[in-house]
Amino acid sequence: MVGTDTGMTRDTRHTMPFCDYMGSFVGVPFRRGGNDRRGFDCIGFCRAFYTGRGQRFPESFASRADFWRTGEVTPVTLSTYHDYYETDRAAADDTLAELAETIGTPVHPMEALAGDFIVVRHPNGHLIPAVAAGNNTFAAVFHGRGVTVLSLSRGFEIVLARRI
Repeated sequence: MVGTDTGMTRDTRHTMPFCDYMGSFVGVPFRRGGNDRRGFDCIGFCRAFYTGRGQRFPESFASRADFWRTGEVTPVTLSTYHDYYETDRAAADDTLAELAETIGTPVHPMEALAGDFIVVRHPNGHLIPAVAAGNNTFAAVFHGRGVTVLSLSRGFEIVLARRI
């Protein structure tokens, strides 16, 4: 569960302007491979959210999973994640977990604050990249719904949190 922080304990760059900024994404439609306000996929939303606030969000990283599968270290891009998402959900989940390890600093999932990058386990078991929104809520992109803020009480679980 996300900590019960409302986002108000952080410095002024992360309080009310954060709420307004988060709200400006709500309702943007889902678009596979999308990374702008015409439409986002799950990674595109997170990347746009953080880079729009002047924070670093990687476009690629070296995958350990690929090294163990192929014996070679090759950069994995966000489009690799999209390809895996469509064809091999287990590989997509592994790739997402590896990507998360390259972002910010680790935070215990119970201590996630509004604005932290989180990886959420969907009730169907798959992992979703998201942004903690405070008060046990998070923002993520869903097919047919676009960018949405949901409560963790709907069966979602934070499995990884990173402070950017």
